[in-house]
Amino acid sequence: MPLTPMFQFQNMTGMNNNIFIDSSILIEYRKGSKTGLWDAILSDTDVVPCLNQTVVSEYLYYHLAIFGGKAPLSIKEAGKIEVTLLIKNPLTFLELLEWLPDSPDILPLTINFMKKYNLLPNDALILSTCKKYGIEALATHDADFARPCQAEGIYLLSSAEDFAQFRTSRPSP
Repeated sequence: MPLTPMFQFQNMTGMNNNIFIDSSILIEYRKGSKTGLWDAILSDTDVVPCLNQTVVSEYLYYHLAIFGGKAPLSIKEAGKIEVTLLIKNPLTFLELLEWLPDSPDILPLTINFMKKYNLLPNDALILSTCKKYGIEALATHDADFARPCQAEGIYLLSSAEDFAQFRTSRPSP
């Protein structure tokens, strides 16, 4: 059976209605805590929530823990990854977001952000993706993004209130 892409990328560089969604938003939502920001983003039809491969990997790792009730490595060792994924299909959730493809040209920027802001690789990849695609806002519950986002001119959205303020400060697409 041929595989068809679940996510299709459209060139969105410079558009102001894209918001990059960090895995912390998705993970906390799935855990049933800190749901307000994700609910607000989903309810705004003018917004395009975006992610990249880094966020997908981080989210799927925690998805296993949330729905498997154990550490992902324990689930793997028990041969229960398939069963865990059948409990709650992650595709239906992740398909709500626009996939931004990775590109080797973000590598120098990623390394620069690691050095400049003392970021771990995944966080630097996320910030680099935002810069590459001209994304003006990053939704996250990760405090490590506060200084880099401020310095790089990216709106940091950590609550529904932040999102509302961001939306009212931006022209409609």
